Order: sequence, then structure tokens, then C-alpha cells
Amino acid sequence: MTYQLNFPALWPYLPQLLSGLWVTIMLAAVATVGGIAIGICGAAIRCSRYALPGRVWGIGWCLCIRAKCGSRGKAVSCSPGRKRRN
Repeated sequence: MTYQLNFPALWPYLPQLLSGLWVTIMLAAVATVGGIAIGICGAAIRCSRYALPGRVWGIGWCLCIRAKCGSRGKAVSCSPGRKRRN
């Protein structure tokens, strides 16, 4: 295959390409800041002296995030004392 890209044909579209790059960078920055904020809030809730908010956060985390992304179709236990069965 001897195809060569014609880069001079892209010069007219440089403003649109840079605009798309800027949107990508901003989206990544917002997602990073949001993830850090959610993580810090979750850690503060889990470390608080009140048991109920920490338990609710832990169960919600298991049901919303861990069960959908990390289980690969297997049952996920949300109880901290029990081990997961396969």
C-alpha cells in the first residue's frame, strides 16, 4: 500500500481541527476535576463517624459503578465483611 496523506489539503480546516482539540482538552479537564471531587466526597463520607451515610455511599458505589463496570457478569458483594463468590 503506497498511499500518502495530502497534508496541504488540511490547512483550510485548521481552525476546525484546533476547535475540536480545545473541546477535547476541556472535556478531559472537566471529567478529571469531577472525578476527583466525587472521589474526595466519597472518601469523606466513608471516613465519617456516622455509619449510615458511609454504608449508603458504599452500597451505592457497588450498585452504580462496580457492578456495571468491574463484575464482567458475575455477582458482586457489597458487604465489606463477606468475600465474593464466583
